[in-house]
Amino acid sequence: MLIIKDIVSDTFTNASGYTLFTVLKSELDKSEDVISLSFDGVTSTSSSFLNSSIGAIIEGYGFDVLKKIKPVQVGVTQSEILKKYISSIQKTARK
Repeated sequence: MLIIKDIVSDTFTNASGYTLFTVLKSELDKSEDVISLSFDGVTSTSSSFLNSSIGAIIEGYGFDVLKKIKPVQVGVTQSEILKKYISSIQKTARK
């Protein structure tokens, strides 16, 4: 399990998002297993952080990669933020 707060010190900057991206990419490249991504202790994320982490992963691997990343320990607010973020990327990709 990857725990976001153990990987980055914040969830607001592009730099932190990129750090998470590199860890996720490494895990995706070396394993076929589903990766549990813990949001424990994460109350919110910025679009910059999401663009540089989840968005970059989707850009590099396609939307099917989301089947291999399982968010866990996600609060209600963070869950809504993730859903809206992924939905907006999907809408943009369809255009």
